[in-house]
Formats: sequence, C-alpha cells, structure tokens
Amino acid sequence: MKRMVLALVVMMIIPVLAFAGITKKVVEKHPDISSGEKVLPGAPKTVIYSDESGKEVAKELYDEQGNLLETIGAIPDGTVTEYYDNGSPLAVYNYKGGKLEGTSKGYFESGALRGEWNYKNSLLNGIVQEYYENGKVRHRIEYKNDLRDGPCELFLEDGNPAVSWEYKDGMREGLNKVYYPSGALHFVLPYQNNEREGIVREYYESGTLKAEYTYKSGVQDGTTTHYSEDGTVQSTETYKDGKKIDIKE
Repeated sequence: MKRMVLALVVMMIIPVLAFAGITKKVVEKHPDISSGEKVLPGAPKTVIYSDESGKEVAKELYDEQGNLLETIGAIPDGTVTEYYDNGSPLAVYNYKGGKLEGTSKGYFESGALRGEWNYKNSLLNGIVQEYYENGKVRHRIEYKNDLRDGPCELFLEDGNPAVSWEYKDGMREGLNKVYYPSGALHFVLPYQNNEREGIVREYYESGTLKAEYTYKSGVQDGTTTHYSEDGTVQSTETYKDGKKIDIKE
C-alpha cells in the first residue's frame, strides 16, 4: 500500500518538476475588440515573469495590437512556463538574452500538444506547426525573420488539405491551391508580388476543369471560360480591368 501511495505521489510531482522554474502570467489585458459580428479577445497588456519563490523578475508592457512596448527587469535564460488557471501548462518558452530562442511549445488544457514555434532572436524562423486536439496537423507554415517564406498549408480536422499557399518575403508568390472538404482540388491560383497573375483554374470535385479566369495585377482582365463537367464549353466572358465587357454563350 505504501509503495502505491509513493508511486502516485511521484507521478503527481514529475509534471510539476518538468515545468518548474520561471513562470509567465498575463495579469492584465486590453479590452476585447468588436469586429463585425465577432468579438476578438484583447491583446495582453501586462505580463509578469516570476521565479520559483513567486518573486517578480521581469515585466512586459504591450500596446493594443500586441506589440511589445517595454521590458522592465530581465527574463532569465532558460525555460519559462505559462499555466492555465487549473495549473496545467499552457506554453513552454525558451529564452536567451531576454529573447525567444529555439522551440516554444503550446498545449491544450487536456495536455495535448497545441503547437510548436521556432524562434531566433524573438523572430519566427523555420517551421511553425499547430495541431487539433486530436493530434492531427492544423497548419504548417515556414517563416524567415517573422515573415512567411515558403509553403503554408492548412488542414481540416479530419486531415484533408484545406489550402496550400506559397510565400516569398511575406507575400504570396507562385501557385496557391484551395481544396474541397473531401480533399479534391478546387482552385489553382497563380500569384506574383502578392497579386493574382495569370490563369486561375477551377475544378469540379470529380477533377475535371470547371472554369479558367484570366487575371492581371490582381483583377480579372482577359478571357474567362466556363466548362460543363463533360468538358464542353458553356460560356466565355471578356473582362477589362475587372469589368465584364462581353459574354458569349
């Protein structure tokens, strides 16, 4: 019986020890923001860092957009943990020289992994990956110096792809793809300098071509062709600077 009690105590202590050290806590937030019908949670306003004794070692102040205004004190090098109100870990960060460095991880209240973010000098660098609580990937994005740079993939909770974008220096560049909930390809959209440029192709869920749209500098300009699922042309339209100027059926 004593051995069983000891084992239970050890199991309860291990998670606490794993995240022991400096703790991070948001003690004040900016007011919530109304955006149409949605209410977005306000950004953190004051964040406190405390040592194991509960003594404050650093404080961060943020503006309403979530931008850091000031750091008072010094965040020690090493692991910093943020907790839910129930005591389970919300996130584990790594700091060096007062900056986020290396991999930070976030967790659901259940303890399941919520995300992994890679930092260099407090800027996102490398792959950022977030998960659904069932363990499937929610999105996977590549960053360079805090800007999206490379593939950006979003997935549905069942694992099927939702969208796939390509970025260069924070702007969409190359082929972007949108999928049906089934995982079948829906749209292929070419981008150049963050604007649609070239032929946008839309597909039926069966995989056959549904329509082709011509874009220049982000607006429809040129011929648009619509197809029936058997491949025959249904109609053609002509656009100039985003305005329809002709249609043939």
